[in-house]
Amino acid sequence: MAYLGNNGCGCGCGDGKPVNVEGGETPSAKDIVSAGGVVTTDVKISKHPENLLSVAGDGLLVRKEDCRSADGSETRIEAGPGADLTGSGTWEDPYIVSFGGGVGGTGSGEGDAPTLKGGETETAADTVKDGVVTTDVKLSDEDGNALEVRAGGLYVPAGDGGGAVDCDEMRKCVSAGDGLTYDPKNGVFEAKLSGDDGNTIALGDDGGLFVPAGTGGGPAATVKGGESPTAVNKVDADGSTFTVTPEAKVSKKDGNAITAEPDGLYVPAGGDGGPSDIAGGETQTAKTTVDAGKVTADVKVSPKDGNTLSVDGDGGLYVAPAAGGGDAAPVTGGETPTIKTTVDGNKVTGDTKISAADGNVLKANDDGLFVPAPAGGGDGGAPLQGGKTPTATTTVKDGTVTADVIVSPDKGNALKAQDNGLFVPEKFFQTAEIALTSITDEVDISTFNVPVDGTGHKIAEAPPLEFVNPSPVLPMHVVVDNQLEHCQFRIFNGNVKTVMGTRLHIEGDVTMDVESHQQFEDHNVENGPRMWDSMGAHEPVTFTIPPGGKVTMTMGAYLAVYLYDGKSTLFQARHRVTAWGGN
Repeated sequence: MAYLGNNGCGCGCGDGKPVNVEGGETPSAKDIVSAGGVVTTDVKISKHPENLLSVAGDGLLVRKEDCRSADGSETRIEAGPGADLTGSGTWEDPYIVSFGGGVGGTGSGEGDAPTLKGGETETAADTVKDGVVTTDVKLSDEDGNALEVRAGGLYVPAGDGGGAVDCDEMRKCVSAGDGLTYDPKNGVFEAKLSGDDGNTIALGDDGGLFVPAGTGGGPAATVKGGESPTAVNKVDADGSTFTVTPEAKVSKKDGNAITAEPDGLYVPAGGDGGPSDIAGGETQTAKTTVDAGKVTADVKVSPKDGNTLSVDGDGGLYVAPAAGGGDAAPVTGGETPTIKTTVDGNKVTGDTKISAADGNVLKANDDGLFVPAPAGGGDGGAPLQGGKTPTATTTVKDGTVTADVIVSPDKGNALKAQDNGLFVPEKFFQTAEIALTSITDEVDISTFNVPVDGTGHKIAEAPPLEFVNPSPVLPMHVVVDNQLEHCQFRIFNGNVKTVMGTRLHIEGDVTMDVESHQQFEDHNVENGPRMWDSMGAHEPVTFTIPPGGKVTMTMGAYLAVYLYDGKSTLFQARHRVTAWGGN
């Protein structure tokens, strides 16, 4: 049988569909179809102990001496009914058995000569004409049959790649495991990127896998600080550890009594032991003074010549009459963001303005401005309150401000809050390869001393290779492709059936055995040479290494011989194992 496919012999890629040509068999003969599309017929010889027919170097043979009696005095050949016997039994005058009238006619013996008829099987039809038996091989009329009859015999056309295998058919035998995608239309493997939230792995500009660095040059996940009106969070990275430090925001406006000390926020006590002092201010028209919690305002009188405004003896503003008895210069009230001045007759008064915003504790009492002490005592001043942003929650308790970073519970988030800070596990992606050339020069199969019993024997081995998962917290998904990359086989004569393969043994946190091979079989007894060229077979497997685990991979070349009668050689045998792993 000639089988052309993914794991077949002599496979290549062409535009036609795969061809499967099988030989037929009758009680007297057997047809054999080689991978090259050549059909040969072997005549069957009965194993009966009295059968005199055997196979010589150039055809079928019945020895003359085998046709004599036990004492060698006379031959044992006799003419039966309907047959004639002539000749003396020597090489020059051999015995000839004939039928009178030819095939299908009437013989000169006691009865009619036997009539020969053509037979028919599923694969061939025999025709008898004028004593000549001819055999016609049948060709299937199914679509896609590549077997043809040409002037030189049966013929199977080769594809563009030198074989009769369609790449589309071979690609259907390949699949992808975890972490990979496979497109059978073009035969391309690609890394599979998870769509889970929080995944930072991507394809870089050069087509490779890429994990962007985090804040401060840290690991993959990026942690950013948040900010609210009262606090800001800063993020520092050290290796795989993130540290989030909150800082309270202190307003830079003039008069703010809050300061940031090494041990926390601080509001100094006022002059009377009460709340923080309120500083006075000054505008173009008035100056405010704060003394022991009491705020007073003095209207400013310009010293320029001609100014008729002055401060009278009763403390009020006074505008003297104009020279010549005229009216005094008019005086109007003014307003600033903090004070409003009112003119009533010849008297100008100033009122401090108090904001109506929620939370303002400043009040105007009969004797001046007043800031009440907070409930429960303390240094006074407005109480601090906690706040919340999308990334942190700030809490104020007993004068201490603390902040808790918010970690999203969404699936796929790699950020975790541990006792010593925020943590994002580092992810890894790595590859490894084992390559072995077991046979470089042409070597006779017999030199390997492999028993002809069909069991596989190791003929070469590569050094072991360790594949380690460096992550202490994440499992690693691994894809391994075990290949018999290339092998050539030459048959000179005789029957042969061998298997050449690559065996991979994996042990450690995962234990398994993987095998890929090619079978070479030829029962053509004619002299060669005939060449078989295998372009490879592979077997992919997937497994998972636990955090911090490892496996050891050992690859060996092996040869199994089922039948060996004659001379055959192997050369250019290459083996390869490729592994990909990622968290």
